[in-house]
Amino acid sequence: MTCVLCIGTVAAQDTCYLRMTGSSPEKKISIPDELLTFPDTLARHKFLTEQLSTWHAAGYLLAAYTADRSRSDTLQVQFDSGDPVIWTQINTAPADLPLLEAAGFKPDKWTGRRFYYDEVAALLQQLVEELGERGYPFASVQLDSVSATDTAIRAALHIHRNTFIRFDSVIVVGDLDISSNFLQQYTGIFPDAPYDQSLVDALPARMRQLLFTNIVKPPMIEFNGNRARIILYAEARRNSRFDFILGVLPDNAITGRLVITGDLQLQLQNTFGQGEMMQLQYNKLETTTKSIDAAAQYPYLPGLPIGPQAGFYLYLKDSTFLERKANAGLVYQFSGNNQLKGFANWYNSSVLRPDTLFALTNFALPDMLDVRERAYGLGWSAQRLDYVFNPRRGIAWEISGSAGTRTILENASIASLESPELPEYDFAALYDSIDVRTFAGRYQFDVQCYIPLFRMSTFLIQARGAALLQPEPLANELIRIGGSKLLRGFDEQSVPVSNYHMATLEWRYLLGLRSYAGIFADVARLQNTTLDEAQTDIAFGFGAGVRFETKAGIFGLTYALGGSQQDPLSIRNTKVHFGYVNFF
Repeated sequence: MTCVLCIGTVAAQDTCYLRMTGSSPEKKISIPDELLTFPDTLARHKFLTEQLSTWHAAGYLLAAYTADRSRSDTLQVQFDSGDPVIWTQINTAPADLPLLEAAGFKPDKWTGRRFYYDEVAALLQQLVEELGERGYPFASVQLDSVSATDTAIRAALHIHRNTFIRFDSVIVVGDLDISSNFLQQYTGIFPDAPYDQSLVDALPARMRQLLFTNIVKPPMIEFNGNRARIILYAEARRNSRFDFILGVLPDNAITGRLVITGDLQLQLQNTFGQGEMMQLQYNKLETTTKSIDAAAQYPYLPGLPIGPQAGFYLYLKDSTFLERKANAGLVYQFSGNNQLKGFANWYNSSVLRPDTLFALTNFALPDMLDVRERAYGLGWSAQRLDYVFNPRRGIAWEISGSAGTRTILENASIASLESPELPEYDFAALYDSIDVRTFAGRYQFDVQCYIPLFRMSTFLIQARGAALLQPEPLANELIRIGGSKLLRGFDEQSVPVSNYHMATLEWRYLLGLRSYAGIFADVARLQNTTLDEAQTDIAFGFGAGVRFETKAGIFGLTYALGGSQQDPLSIRNTKVHFGYVNFF
């Protein structure tokens, strides 16, 4: 049996061997000193070729080997790396220096540097990409006038820019109704701007992040002279929605009887072709407790990369107090639902029926007082989800914080009180005993992480929290949690706290594109600092839910139980919520 190694044809034969000798000046490139076994001579030849390519890539262009056969089936190979090849000079045109610097290339730093083929290839590719982002999509870059010796190489870097191209417009083919102002600001593609290949490459992914857009096929680029027109194939996606949630609370904590709660929401997106969003929500808790929440956002003012947003919230707690919130700000939209906003908040809480009996009896102010707050803040929200409506993998977060001043206002019903025991006592002086003007701040966050499990399921890990940062918040200022969206297993907005931090674990089995069934558990640390001594409680809720899509819309059902250290778990506290969502 004979092993044959030749420069031309290599014949594959039975098992053969290879022994390599020689020294390696590179620690990262080793020469095996043991006898190597191969199934045939073709595999052995491929191994030697790969070894030689490794040396060449490391800058040893003259690396070679000589072969002798010690036996008919064994090849003895002597490797000689030679000396590494060093750059002595790279000539460039002065006009190309700004481009070269933008690509991170400085010719003087390459002098005396070892030649690496992969490094040179990466440089040429980087320059082509840089030119493609500066209006030259047809540019080419090459090394010419190359001269080399055994240990040195020199060359000239030659850049062919070819035609300078400008953007013309973005044309939408399909039934998507969207303004040119939105497209220009959102995509970064403006008429007469230099052609930028990176913007074109990012276009499909950016458009898919818009909830009201469906990309039919990849965009096409139409070149005409020195102009490039982008053809975008997009259709409108039904994303405006009407939904409601009905809650059945068998043993309500306040009324002690069965209570039906309702949550109605209408959300309109891109109704006028500007990428705008409008939302209206009505919430009925107990019989006399209601809330209304309205919000609107316009993504881009004409010619500007920012847009306004505003919101209003009204909450009536039976005949106890009335809460009013308003906010306005500016939003910078990165892509899809990824945005940064700055805002101003206005908050007022008016006590409708102050506890005058407490004031008369204790000559002290009650825990509910009229208050006004003015604050300014920042918010950041982002999504990296594979499918927004029913994600299986990805992460999403929403974080905001604000700071300002809080002013406690004098209530006429308390200030005008007269004590039968001390007729001369001035109850208005009670306000002098407290700091009526103090710092006010708050933060809130919501982070969701979806981890895919097996083929059709996902595991959701969610962290949520919020806190009032002002000293001794009033009872009518507290954050209200509980219900189908926050701390399941409790009555809607039945748990007042000054801060909460909650973790959620949820497993979902995906039944369809917008359908799933799952089980969940919520655990929260609650704190109330309105009293002289802060009260802390641990609350938990768990249950199961299902959401399934039909031709009539999406229906949902959730069953949950909840309890805490102060309020033990009871089957009588079962909470059931029915939901319906219709996209149009």
